[in-house]
Amino acid sequence: MSKSTIKDFTVLIAAAGRGSRFDEKLPKQYWNVGGKTILRHTIDKFLNIEGLKKVHVLIHPDHQDLYESAIKGLNLPAPILGGNERKDSIYSGLKHLSKLKNEDLILIHDAARPFFREDDIFKLLDSLKTFD
Repeated sequence: MSKSTIKDFTVLIAAAGRGSRFDEKLPKQYWNVGGKTILRHTIDKFLNIEGLKKVHVLIHPDHQDLYESAIKGLNLPAPILGGNERKDSIYSGLKHLSKLKNEDLILIHDAARPFFREDDIFKLLDSLKTFD
């Protein structure tokens, strides 16, 4: 996909999990790797992709302090509080987005997966031209 044909998109980053299978004390999205939390790595990666309109992060209500620390220095919209299950969190995020149209592109990404390739996002966006 040529960068000049990239359509604007919004991303919902699912970061509301408690990470209970990973560590009892600290959810994996808030672990520090290379000087930044895993969540911050994920956010930073998206912020550098051409065509990004907005990033919304879905967090657990108990993780407000962890979240604020992770995004320090960024100007992001207020986090969206997630639900008990991932599907509940995503639904909450989608409801939060106002005035959605059928042609709006919303990507959903797991906060604990920061090591994706930008080219994969471009391919995904390109495939949305052909497939619903």
